[in-house]
Amino acid sequence: MLFELLVPLLGLVGNIFVNFLCRRFVKTLSMVESFFVGFFAGLALMLVCQIIFFPISDIESMCRSVTNVVVYLSAAYVFFHFVHIAEASVRIRILRELSANGPMLLEDIIKRYGAEQILQSRLDRLIKGNQIFERNQRYFTGSPKMLYVARAFAFLKRLLLGEVAR
Repeated sequence: MLFELLVPLLGLVGNIFVNFLCRRFVKTLSMVESFFVGFFAGLALMLVCQIIFFPISDIESMCRSVTNVVVYLSAAYVFFHFVHIAEASVRIRILRELSANGPMLLEDIIKRYGAEQILQSRLDRLIKGNQIFERNQRYFTGSPKMLYVARAFAFLKRLLLGEVAR
């Protein structure tokens, strides 16, 4: 029974390991793509272990299996945000800059992290990941992968909280 509780953790370790390998050795994958490869590899590892070592034989074992999948999904979600929050959060980036470079004037911080620079940085990442593209100074949606993820999270938020952020 105790080992069954560790199955989602084993999946998370597989997720982290595959993500690490992708980031180090598969330079053609973006950060988000390497996360998805690691996510599905960890999920597959977890499901294989669950099926081999703890086959579903009754309603209780089925509930434990479903719980393990939910725990893995939750852990993978936390891992994704743990890894990517430092990239995404302006507050953390400012703190790192101040720590590395010492005190900065407000004008210097605004020059580095003004709305235009933040927007351009995000647009550049979207373009690099083929999620959008620019033609004649207009932006268009590209690969729908992240749009599907965004819609899935909006659906889950609506389902669980009854609201969606705009």
